[in-house]
Amino acid sequence: MGELGKRLFQSIAAFGHIANLDMSGLAKITSLLVLPFAHEDLAIILGGYIIVNDLMPVSLVCLSIYGGIVASDFALYGIGAAARHVPWLSRYAVDDRVHRFSDTLKRNVFGVVAFCRVVPGVVFIAFVACGWMRVSLARFTAASLIISALYLPVMLFLVIFFCDALDDRVGMWAWPMLFLAIVAASLARKRAFAFGNAAEPPAIVDAALAGSCFGMPPLARADRKVATAERIPPALFYLPLVFNWIRLGLRHRSLTLPTAANPMIFTGGMWGESKSSYFYDVAPAARQWIADFVVVKRNAGASSMAADIERAAHALADAGLEFPLIAKPDIGWHGHGVRLIGNRNQLADYVADFPQGHMLMLQRYVPYAAEAAVLYARLPGDTSGRILSLTLRYFPHVVGNGRMTVRQLIGSDARAQWKSALHLGTDPTHRGVDPCDLDRIPAHGEVVRIALIGNQRAGALYRDGHRHITPALEARFDAIARSMTEFHYGRFDLRFESIEGLMRGEDFAVVEINGIGGEAIDCWDPRLPVREAYRRLAEQQRLLFLIGERNRARGFRPISTGEFIGSLIRQTQLICRYPASA
Repeated sequence: MGELGKRLFQSIAAFGHIANLDMSGLAKITSLLVLPFAHEDLAIILGGYIIVNDLMPVSLVCLSIYGGIVASDFALYGIGAAARHVPWLSRYAVDDRVHRFSDTLKRNVFGVVAFCRVVPGVVFIAFVACGWMRVSLARFTAASLIISALYLPVMLFLVIFFCDALDDRVGMWAWPMLFLAIVAASLARKRAFAFGNAAEPPAIVDAALAGSCFGMPPLARADRKVATAERIPPALFYLPLVFNWIRLGLRHRSLTLPTAANPMIFTGGMWGESKSSYFYDVAPAARQWIADFVVVKRNAGASSMAADIERAAHALADAGLEFPLIAKPDIGWHGHGVRLIGNRNQLADYVADFPQGHMLMLQRYVPYAAEAAVLYARLPGDTSGRILSLTLRYFPHVVGNGRMTVRQLIGSDARAQWKSALHLGTDPTHRGVDPCDLDRIPAHGEVVRIALIGNQRAGALYRDGHRHITPALEARFDAIARSMTEFHYGRFDLRFESIEGLMRGEDFAVVEINGIGGEAIDCWDPRLPVREAYRRLAEQQRLLFLIGERNRARGFRPISTGEFIGSLIRQTQLICRYPASA
């Protein structure tokens, strides 16, 4: 029998002699089972040492380490699951780092488990998150068993090979050297792949989080990066989605079928529709959640401007609205033409620049600084709908350091520099920061808001806030949406006082409602990979066609392709005539 056959026979025979092990053997097995709870690599080093010195059969060493690794995985999963029901455990084990894993875990458990095998420093966070986020126990079990079975023999082989190679040169010092190398590598991996900001030094976190977040979860400076998806030119980024839309259109025999999702709104709310029409459609019982507004038409002729301003003033007085106000076009897109109006003179300037023959809205300025977007859908025939996503919007800002001007801060901040053309006033569609403010040196920690509009066009930062969706919040927006006529899909843009109040469905005001053109903007969270952004947007398109199909079966018809494209052309031409936003 060859040497390999002998080792295999010894390994198999070992299972028949476990009961005859002495206390030393039991201690070794116990160590190999327990060490993975502290550090998997330490258990593997000990296992390699035992195998090289023939202190235990190979199979028994592997089985012991494997059992310890899998048991530690399940222990962490159990902590996460128990934390849902035990408040003190939740406070200890669950934080924002755990929450950030939620979407990734539900779709890619195998990838996360494999990643954690290579980067042990994140095992606790990731596996507690699996239990907390109710990841399927069957999927988690399969991932742990399979990945561990692949990982363990590879690492054991590397450990044994490394020590055999060094043994001839340094003797027994090979094992201490390997131990030190593992410790150093673990520290480096933990530092390189650190998750969350719980262990970050205070300097990493914005000194003025209270000012920059106003009721929303705080941001670390590292969170302010520009996502890969955001850096792709829009024409190129949306090209695969255009092809996907065409594919769905061919399948459903209509390229404009989604316009039937909201059949009472022009183009279903894709573009070209009146923004005020949404507000007027909200039933009086639900209108308390809508920011008060009036609509004024800009009449033709230069001599009509004074009359238009007077009519606007009377409309504001009748509605009980006072300055400051938000002025915006009734047919709008991406914040074009949106401006804060502080007095009558500023209103006159805005009206003078507004295109004649078109409608503008004057809306109560909601003083809450926290902003969010709620994406809602309800299938035709269902008695209630649901919130598809909640996105938190952090307005464009820079944080002073007491040394640099606002202009310099814009140039040194990743997100602000990305949209510097708007903030510095070189883009004609946006007024930018006041030149006097650009040369001002803010105090250390002072938050300087550099744009009123909080959208991607101005470089606002989006964060996926789905973990803040509650039954109360969902019921609130379901009631608002169902009070509208045949409204099945759309996005509510709102301002709110605090995240806690919003989760209760209170202390917020809706400042805009969008139809099927309301994008799933949570996909622009810089923490998401590009493929996830595409997945969410493709899922949005699939749902739009599904709702349109069901409404078509109810007798509603989508608009023609010619009218659909024509409305886009007209809106694009109109946007070019709007006053510069701020």
